Amino acid sequence: MSGTPGTSRVSGPDRLVLRQSRPVLRPAAALFGLGLVTVLGLRLVGVGDGSPHRTAMRALTEHAGHAAVLGPLLIGALVAGPLVARELDSGTYRLAWTLGMSPARWLGAKIGVAAGAAAAGSVLLGVVFRLGQGAVEGGFFPWHQAHAYAASGTAGTAYALLGVAVGALTGLLVRRTLLAAGAAAVATGGLMLAVGRVREYLWPVVTVTRPESPGTPPAVLPSPWEVSSGLLTASGKRLPWRYCWEQPLETYADPNGCMASRGAVSHFSDLHPESHFWPLQLMETAVVLVLAAGAVWLAFRVLRRVHG
Repeated sequence: MSGTPGTSRVSGPDRLVLRQSRPVLRPAAALFGLGLVTVLGLRLVGVGDGSPHRTAMRALTEHAGHAAVLGPLLIGALVAGPLVARELDSGTYRLAWTLGMSPARWLGAKIGVAAGAAAAGSVLLGVVFRLGQGAVEGGFFPWHQAHAYAASGTAGTAYALLGVAVGALTGLLVRRTLLAAGAAAVATGGLMLAVGRVREYLWPVVTVTRPESPGTPPAVLPSPWEVSSGLLTASGKRLPWRYCWEQPLETYADPNGCMASRGAVSHFSDLHPESHFWPLQLMETAVVLVLAAGAVWLAFRVLRRVHG
């Protein structure tokens, strides 16, 4: 007699992958749980000004943010090496395929289980970070700082899924455990850096002009991310500040005079105010998920070409 529907859904390929992943999933779950309990405990005792626990909360929040940045690299390495390439390298995948599991089902189970675990871990990291960041007024870190940005929204989860996809593709292509793990980490990191370089262009900036010298952007735009600045001539032509930084020392000492001699009349700043956080996050999430979907598609193409 067959098992219950609930049992059958976790048997076969998915259950096998879960069993293979226990050495990684159990310690990871314990770390996530410990981090969540710790941040909740610190919030309960209070971390306001003068609190002896403030430094601990800041450190925990920062570690959660850094884990959100580095996590996709680790995920890619684990999926590429131990989960995919090791079976291809050792030949143990043949046993699963001779027992009635198709190659596509085998790969689909690995990607599905890894994606579920990666998404859950990313969400938990985000919860820990937001609990820590929200424990003090204004937060510990500016919203646009790399680790704060990765841990605060949907982009971090998208990058974790990208790590899974790149890891699966790399494992199929390289087929050597250590080489595949290293290549997947490098490839995932390279894609993250590439998308990060164009992040500022994913949503239109706000341009602020004023006659005074450059300084802190206006308070009307809280916690802004300044992506470009310089001076404007009366005709509206933009003059970069770097022109004066490249001049001799006597000119460098008076950059305002230098720029005035070029016809500058006001200063401009191209900014992303804090209100741009979610538009940037959602645009970046969409871009990264498209990259992840492309990597998964390529992985199944490679699988069909090599193994039919």
